[in-house]
Amino acid sequence: MGHLSWSGAIRNRSTGAELPLEFVNHPPVIPAACATLPDQTTCTTPGDVVLFTPEFAAATPAGAGVEVVLDRRGCVLRTATTRGTTLTPSQTSLQATGQETVALLKVKGCVHTDLKVSNENGDKVPLHSGLYGVTGRYRLTANGEIVVPGGTGSFFDRNPRTIAGTTWDGKVVLATIDGRQTTSVGTTMNETAAVAKALGLRNSINLDGGGSTAMALQDGTVVNHPSGTGGAERAVGDAIVFVPGR
Repeated sequence: MGHLSWSGAIRNRSTGAELPLEFVNHPPVIPAACATLPDQTTCTTPGDVVLFTPEFAAATPAGAGVEVVLDRRGCVLRTATTRGTTLTPSQTSLQATGQETVALLKVKGCVHTDLKVSNENGDKVPLHSGLYGVTGRYRLTANGEIVVPGGTGSFFDRNPRTIAGTTWDGKVVLATIDGRQTTSVGTTMNETAAVAKALGLRNSINLDGGGSTAMALQDGTVVNHPSGTGGAERAVGDAIVFVPGR
């Protein structure tokens, strides 16, 4: 648990030339000043270079910009002066917008893709199958001490909360705090951190809260009281799921 950073780049195997990546499996941002240009390579406003893998979709996002399709070895198969194509399971795609379109169209031969996640000390975090990540805001405790920052506004006021953390002996703890109800008003960020410390969490973080705070058992039984109308669960698309080990 800590502050992680991501970086990515493609490097030409022959020339060593590098091109930084902005995203993976995320549509590139089209500069507003260049959205209607008939020739995107004339754009002088910075844009994005992004990588799409076969897991993203059978079709890559269409729109202004350029695209280069690579085979399983990272070698260029085809280029296009518009974005949006179909990928086979062995292909990946690079898209560019803004002034980066010129640099991407210059990519020839084969490239190596370097994706790296680093911790707050700058050390590389090994990536492997079965490794997952989840973001939160903010960190509540670090080495047993409350570290949540001060702040004002509705986010820092009393709300339903979701806490994830680890104890001193390495156990993982998930906790929910009901809110916006007569039986429980929720907690401020400082109060949430105090709860985490009281639970004995050495390191902990505040996850998505409000109407998104919900906890369910294996059979689907919701064990907290979501703040939606009539106790309805919010239709969110992500969750932390614990399954029996095999």
